[in-house]
Amino acid sequence: MRKLRILIALFILPTIIFAQSTTAKLAGVVTDGDGNPLIGANVVVEGSNLGAATDELGRYYILDVPVGSYDLRAEYIGYTTVVESGVRTSVGFTTTVDFNLAVASVAGEAVTVTRERPLINPNATNTTRVVDKELIDAFAVRGVQNIVNLQTGVVNGYFRGSRSGDSRYYVDGVPVKDVYSGGNILSGNSQAALQEVSVQTGGFSAEYGGANGGIVNITTKTGGSAWTSRVGLETSLGSDPGTDPDKLYTDGYENVNFDFGGPISENAKIYLSIESRNFGGSVSQSYYPMMDATPMLSVPDSYYEGTGGMAYGYDENGNKIHHIEEVTRNDATRDQLLAGESNDVTSYVVYSNYRRMYGQQPQDDSERVTVNGNMTMDFGPLRLKLGTQAYDFTGHSYSWSRVYGGTDGSYVNEADFSMGYLNARYTLSPLSYIKASVSQQTYESTGGNENYLHDYESYGKRTKAFGSVNYYKRDNNLNPTSPDPFVGVVGYGTQTTGYDTRKTTTNTLSFDYTNQIGYNELKLGGSVDRHEITRYGLSASGIARSIAAIDTDYDGIASDAEIIASGVNDPSDWRFQVYRQLYVTNLGYNIYGDEYDGAYRQEDHMLAPAEPTQSRFYIQDKLEFKDVVVQLGVSFETIDTGAMAPDSDNDGYGDSDGFNNLWFDRQRVDRDGDGNGNYVWKKVKKETATHPRIGVSFPVSDRTVFRANYGTHWQSVPLSYLFLSDSQLSADILAGNATASENPALKPERSTQYEIGIEQRLGAFASLKVEGFYKESKDYLSLENRLEAYTSTDGASTQQNWAQYINGDVMVSQGLTTNFEMRRTRGLYAQANYTYSESRGTGSYGSQNFYITWIGTDDGYPKAMNLLDYDQTHTANIILDWRSPDPTGPLANTGFNAVMSFGSGTRFTPSQIYSTVFENRWEFPEGPVNSGTYPTYTNLDLRVDRAVELFGITANTYVAVYNALDSDQINAVYHGTGNVNEDGWMATEAGQKWLANRQTQFPDIDGAGMYEDNLSVPSRWGRPRTVRVGLNINF
Repeated sequence: MRKLRILIALFILPTIIFAQSTTAKLAGVVTDGDGNPLIGANVVVEGSNLGAATDELGRYYILDVPVGSYDLRAEYIGYTTVVESGVRTSVGFTTTVDFNLAVASVAGEAVTVTRERPLINPNATNTTRVVDKELIDAFAVRGVQNIVNLQTGVVNGYFRGSRSGDSRYYVDGVPVKDVYSGGNILSGNSQAALQEVSVQTGGFSAEYGGANGGIVNITTKTGGSAWTSRVGLETSLGSDPGTDPDKLYTDGYENVNFDFGGPISENAKIYLSIESRNFGGSVSQSYYPMMDATPMLSVPDSYYEGTGGMAYGYDENGNKIHHIEEVTRNDATRDQLLAGESNDVTSYVVYSNYRRMYGQQPQDDSERVTVNGNMTMDFGPLRLKLGTQAYDFTGHSYSWSRVYGGTDGSYVNEADFSMGYLNARYTLSPLSYIKASVSQQTYESTGGNENYLHDYESYGKRTKAFGSVNYYKRDNNLNPTSPDPFVGVVGYGTQTTGYDTRKTTTNTLSFDYTNQIGYNELKLGGSVDRHEITRYGLSASGIARSIAAIDTDYDGIASDAEIIASGVNDPSDWRFQVYRQLYVTNLGYNIYGDEYDGAYRQEDHMLAPAEPTQSRFYIQDKLEFKDVVVQLGVSFETIDTGAMAPDSDNDGYGDSDGFNNLWFDRQRVDRDGDGNGNYVWKKVKKETATHPRIGVSFPVSDRTVFRANYGTHWQSVPLSYLFLSDSQLSADILAGNATASENPALKPERSTQYEIGIEQRLGAFASLKVEGFYKESKDYLSLENRLEAYTSTDGASTQQNWAQYINGDVMVSQGLTTNFEMRRTRGLYAQANYTYSESRGTGSYGSQNFYITWIGTDDGYPKAMNLLDYDQTHTANIILDWRSPDPTGPLANTGFNAVMSFGSGTRFTPSQIYSTVFENRWEFPEGPVNSGTYPTYTNLDLRVDRAVELFGITANTYVAVYNALDSDQINAVYHGTGNVNEDGWMATEAGQKWLANRQTQFPDIDGAGMYEDNLSVPSRWGRPRTVRVGLNINF
């Protein structure tokens, strides 16, 4: 049903999205054979109504050209018509095509010239990489993020030393930023629907905002002048999970895609792509330990007949039994309990058949349905584009401790995303036009126990039917205890106890005006983004525990009488305190999960949804002379979060200092402050800023281009760090645990960026690009204690020490990138790039100081500019793509693609050796911050395809091999040893003593092997060699 909603949304979304440029420009000069300008020559994009006439200098400009490949025709009476085929346009750029027309010897004479792909782009004033449809379809790598990671300046998803969430992605001009978490919503992109991916790693123009890292423009396909359709099938090869480490294993990947497009009338075209993807589970270069856990009401005596010092024997399947857990639960009915009777039932959980498994990890499956669609309409001066993207996702997450203990997973995540846009473009004159757009997008995600999901009050309730979901909950409604012989294994029947749901709706209104005045391209525009954010989350199992503690009539409900009998005078206070201790987060809800009813209430911490607004206006002038391109721009931006904080100085605005004085009434936040008008909660000030951008491109010759740019940028912090619910604030401060609280007064994070670069054409087929960059960033998220904070609770003032996020971290990143590119020659296209990078700062992520705040020090915060966790000095990629140039030989219609990546390793801080299994503590450094380096990695992905055409149908079969060299890829190491699967503790005296005691106490358990199992978590490695095969049918 949820998938059906996505399909319906294609055509019934009434309000729809836009923000940034999605088109390009064609420009050039038309001359005669002697180089004289031809005035009034016509230049037309064939198959469209796009075109222009040349001016008195022979210049022409064709504005607002959709991304794609075109045939461009130039004609003038008495001269030979010239058609330049294969002219490609890219988002935001000018493609220059000059024509030289000879006098026609025969009327109507025409010449067609196939355009070579340009090696250098004199129009670009910053570093931009464009990946077009031809390469996207041929790539061995899959997924937008993996394509972006291959570009220079991008290191494992980090753009030029920025933090992970600092980039901003657009789909057909629509920003798909998850403003609450700070990430980007990319799961709606089917690779089959992609037309182009454009990556700007820095120095972007005033037209773009809201990012300190990079800008990625994703352009999807549109309907063409003829109907086309395609069916794609892809599946993973290999064995099901097994114990042989040398086998090829499948990850259970299955993908089915169908897309079609074409004209539905003379002036309207449509495109639609629908994709279904199923995933069986991640595969790792490591094993995952697994046992069978079988609940039984009675156990055969033979199970206990161990030999050779073993305590247990074998089950009826011949599997070694390692442990039998005896579990007693009171299954008395309500009537029995009221009568004071009990009904203790003993059952047994038999743990057997321990093995180390390879292949897809259990309880890690997912399914996703994706839809991309659009309709373009051309009514002369008015052009419209209506489009949408949506996906529906359901997935589970592998849990090492559950699978090891034979317990079924109970966590599920459901996510839905839908967005649409309506762009209207009206031509004012041949050289000017306006655009207006309206939009809406919604992202919704829920995670919790799939057996109950939204019924979170049932998460902790024990059920009494043997074999039921919560049967093995303890009588106090806690999860079962871990069996003593097994380290790190959860008790059989353990259930997910956390629940979290959130929803973000974004409405956008924008406009843009473009006017070509001679060599000047003048642009101005603005947009307003208004968000509505709701969220509710808690650790749900505590509700049932609290009810059970006072439920004297055993009806599963805490009545007012039972609450009062427990010693609490006000039942509403009891219920509030029960939920408060569960660390509830609520926006658009009260503390109990009831939706906002229109008014704030202190009594139940009812809060309105968060409604932040971001607006910006920009003006930009791009001067495109033959010998120089200068781009000047400035943006005026505002962020109004609408968040509330205490007002410390009575200036009418909430502020960060206000949190040094907080008032509580019956453990509820009192937003009226001290009752005398001081520290009253009010909205924080909106933030405003002006950001200049300057870019220059200087063609030294037709073979060499020099460029430089400068700009200031900002972005909102992820809003999850900014919106603080009263319920969470009360728990963070009054419950006494180590916490990290959000801060409504956080300011935007800022950066200043510089870039200088050169492009050099090498011969007739290749080019080399070299860029240097430098970036300073400040006001980034950090965490510090409030040491001079006071709370007043029921009239008593208390000094508190609690941690809250602030704008504190600073960073500096610098580096050098090179990119060698060879245009397709004899069927071979090649690209090799390299990034040298150094990223330093006072912190790598906002919560990095948590340990320092936990121990309560005020002088241990990092002040030096250390290398950051994600710093990687050397990154390189090689891309080779070969398409057979022979249309009839044995290799006709055959292609080969190879992508090789290399990284020198990211950073970690060496620490003291300790047991990462038994000691739940923070690490104590043994060396300078981030002086350790992860192992280097290499990865090779290959793809071979072959097309066959028959009866007008083209079938393309392919084989893709990922990590073809099966090279080790390490995602994490233990900081005491620098090894991926060894923390060093077992070799210590304490480790050896534990092992000897363990072997004596539990002879049926391999203690050393179990400890190793705890260290060898599969996610610490990348995937091994995997193989997929596919078939695409075009008709």
